[in-house]
Amino acid sequence: MSLTRLSKQQQLRSHDYSTAVFSKGQLAPFSRAERIVRAATRASPAWGPTLSELRTVALLSEAPSTAADVSSVLSSRLAPPPAAWRRAAKALAVVEHLATCGGPGSARVAFATANLLDDLAATFQSYDETGRDVGEGVRTAAARLAALMRDPPALEEARAVARMVRERSRGSGGGGFGGGGAGGFPRLPAPERVLALPA
Repeated sequence: MSLTRLSKQQQLRSHDYSTAVFSKGQLAPFSRAERIVRAATRASPAWGPTLSELRTVALLSEAPSTAADVSSVLSSRLAPPPAAWRRAAKALAVVEHLATCGGPGSARVAFATANLLDDLAATFQSYDETGRDVGEGVRTAAARLAALMRDPPALEEARAVARMVRERSRGSGGGGFGGGGAGGFPRLPAPERVLALPA
C-alpha cells in the first residue's frame, strides 16, 4: 500500500504518515502525542529523555484527549524485546517523571503502568555482545519505581522534593548561578572596601 493510494479523508487526518508503520497489511499512523512519546523513549541517542521532552509528555498526560496515547506508547515501551533495553530504560525515566513531577493526569498514566513495572523487574533479560547483563539496570530501576509507587509516603516525599527543586530553580533568577538567597547558590559576601590613605 502506498501513501498515494490513500483517500483524501485519510490524508487529511491529524496523523503523521511520514512516521507511519505498516502493520498487518495496513497503514498504522501515529498521532502527534504518540510521536512525541516515542521520540522521548527512542533507543538512540544513548542518553535519556531531555527535560523538555519530559515536560511535554507530562503536559500531554494531563490532557484527557492525549493521555491514552501517552499510556499506550509507554505500555509498549515497558514490554520490550531484549534488544530494546534502552527504550525500556527511557520509558522508566518518563514514568518516574510523571509519577514524581506531574499533575493528577500524569500520575494516573504512571500508575497505569504498575503491573508492567513488576513484570519488567521480575523477568527482563538483555545481554550485549560481550555477555554483559545490560538488563540489570532496567530491572533495578523498574523494581525501585514500582516500590516507590506502592509507598504513598515515599511518593509524596519525592513529589515534595521535586516541587522544592522547581521552586528553587524558578527563584534563582539567573539560571541558577549566583542568583543568591531564595534559590540557587548562596550569595557570596561583598568584599571589604579598601580605604585609600591620604596622600
